[in-house]
Amino acid sequence: MCNGKTAPTALTNNAQSTDTISTNTTKKLLEVTNDELRSHNAPSDAWCAVHGKVLSITDFAARHPGGDVILLASGRDATVLFETYHPRGVSDKLVEKLQSIVYNAPQQ
Repeated sequence: MCNGKTAPTALTNNAQSTDTISTNTTKKLLEVTNDELRSHNAPSDAWCAVHGKVLSITDFAARHPGGDVILLASGRDATVLFETYHPRGVSDKLVEKLQSIVYNAPQQ
């Protein structure tokens, strides 16, 4: 169902608030706690995690080919949901673009 990839350990059902999702790029490493990911769960501020990558889907929801249903993934690990609706995958460039918005987000 997930092409042999498992959800990041940091996002298991038993995750504690100290668990983090590490996102690595050539620019910098950003760690997002599960609590922080869950706090970005509104249509005006929506993040989700897919295969351990934290993506900002706030602005993309208006352009998403499937409509704003993508906002159902807000604030959570959406790997299984993503794999279910995108069996052929999605462009790496799009994922990088959505991920870069999170990298540049102001730290709280």
